[in-house]
Amino acid sequence: MAGEDSRLFASGSAFSADDLVSVIRNAGPETRADWIYKCIREVVGSIEASVTIAGDCRAPKRELAMTNKVIPSKARNPLPELPVTTHPSALTSLERLNLSRILHTVGSAVRKLHDEKGQGRNVRKLLETVYGKLNRAEKSRLAALGLSAASTRTPRAWAAAAQDAAFENISRTIVYGDRGSGICPGGQSRRTRPWIKTTGVWRAEGSSLDDRAARPDRPKSALRSDEIIWGRAPARLDLGGGWTDTPPYSLENGGCVINAAVNLNGQPPIQVYARVIPEPEIRIYSIDHGAQLTIRTMAELLDYRLPTSKFGLAKATLALCGFGPAGRSGRRRPPEAGSDAGKGAGGSGTSLRETLRAFGGGIELSTLAAIPSGSGLGTSSIMGAALMAVVHRMTGRAVAPRELFHYVLQLEQELTTGGGWQDQVGGVLPGVKMIRTEPGLVPDPRIHYVTADVLDPRGNLWEGRGYAGPGAGRASERETGGQTLLYYTGLRRLAKNILRTVVGNYLDRDAAALDTLRELHAYPPKMSEAMAAKDIRRFGELIDLAWKLNKRIDPDSTTPVIEGILGRIGKHIWGAKLLGAGGGGFLLIVARSPRDARAIRRLLEEKPPNARARFFDYEISHEGLNVTVC
Repeated sequence: MAGEDSRLFASGSAFSADDLVSVIRNAGPETRADWIYKCIREVVGSIEASVTIAGDCRAPKRELAMTNKVIPSKARNPLPELPVTTHPSALTSLERLNLSRILHTVGSAVRKLHDEKGQGRNVRKLLETVYGKLNRAEKSRLAALGLSAASTRTPRAWAAAAQDAAFENISRTIVYGDRGSGICPGGQSRRTRPWIKTTGVWRAEGSSLDDRAARPDRPKSALRSDEIIWGRAPARLDLGGGWTDTPPYSLENGGCVINAAVNLNGQPPIQVYARVIPEPEIRIYSIDHGAQLTIRTMAELLDYRLPTSKFGLAKATLALCGFGPAGRSGRRRPPEAGSDAGKGAGGSGTSLRETLRAFGGGIELSTLAAIPSGSGLGTSSIMGAALMAVVHRMTGRAVAPRELFHYVLQLEQELTTGGGWQDQVGGVLPGVKMIRTEPGLVPDPRIHYVTADVLDPRGNLWEGRGYAGPGAGRASERETGGQTLLYYTGLRRLAKNILRTVVGNYLDRDAAALDTLRELHAYPPKMSEAMAAKDIRRFGELIDLAWKLNKRIDPDSTTPVIEGILGRIGKHIWGAKLLGAGGGGFLLIVARSPRDARAIRRLLEEKPPNARARFFDYEISHEGLNVTVC
């Protein structure tokens, strides 16, 4: 520690939940509660200032000497002494994310201490002591975060509430950014510069999220009465670097991934259709699910955060695009069910009916995802991007790719599903690309396009040691494809549950998780080099490495069924990995040769793991997201 004023949660510090547990275990009885008290005071202080103050949770002075003995040396990084301020203009949105780190770390420490044999009662008394030091106003502010007095709940429940508050702060910081604190939402409205079209994707020339004038809140239809908007997008195959794109890691450290945009069975699998209708209502249809919904009130539009809500993605898109309260999202408490009160896009008290009449009519949205649910191909994020692009086109508003990527990031935070930026970037932009971002609240992806030959099943036929390229090989080999296969396992798993584990470990500064994230961050350039060299063996071995890293950061990424599949085909492959967060969905397989690929097909088609499992044909998409008016 660098003096008595060293800050445990400063930006460069590796002080972890395990470190806090060790310190509390070794502290004297009279100071044990001081550690949690100081952290909670930091939380209260950040709320009082309407900002999140980075890293001012100071250690109790009597215990500083002891921390040098019980905290691992890597957690005692010497840090410069920075002035502490509560003035909002002196703080960045990234610093507000530190509140999430403190909340989650304290929650994890309390849970771990409580779960130790015979410590439940002691931890409860510890929290009661902490709350006894707080005044009424401070307790009220904690209660607003869901952290009511310790005497009213078990320590485990209190810890879970602290962790929930940590994730909520991440969400609000991303959605509202510099327009307000992570605690108090602010507005959101912008206008872009003229569009140009490059590589099949609309872009705003020289656009920036930070230098635009306010966009009018009230949306207006830009369609003729007989026009339909058609948006279609490919799926995403992640080849490595996943989790480095996920907040808050990506916002604080930047991210680096490599992925590919692909069509499935000859078509872009994610599609959205929209038109304006005479009736002042919103109709949403899901072609793949055979479901539909009609929305007539603001309350029905704004219930997308409820677990029982249907078509939450479409509802949240419309809310964020100006059809919700005051042209903003639905974070305010919505009107009572069945009512149409609330602040619509037209101002205070505007109903959804009035908003739609001002828009020029009702809206009909139809979606199609020709991909099984829980696929791991980024379907939800890419569908969000397609919906955002279509609704923006319908209202005559330009949206640059950088804006679109961030809007989808905000959209998923609004839906409480979390997630990073690689899925939307992977599906909106064509081809195979390595994507980098620097630290910052609004990701600004830098794209490096990569040769797709070793991934493209139409071109990765291998003859001896040389790369044969498209059209090579026997006719039978050209008909069945090359050495890469895409296999749907018939299993599904929700990424939201995985995300909380991985992000929680990062917030806690878990040493193993941090090491794995560093390896994942350094992985994409290696894969890019292998693909540029058209080295399919190295490509397959790196796919195998990516799978091992994914299993290390989340051991539940695999299952006995998945390991059984890999065991059956092991002698025929250079590597394979589940796509996305893992646990199910699609398996990308790199065979040793076209003959091995055919053997894999026979093995898995003759004896699939379940009735839903099957192979999908895929090809590299050279268009990405495309939106046209018919």
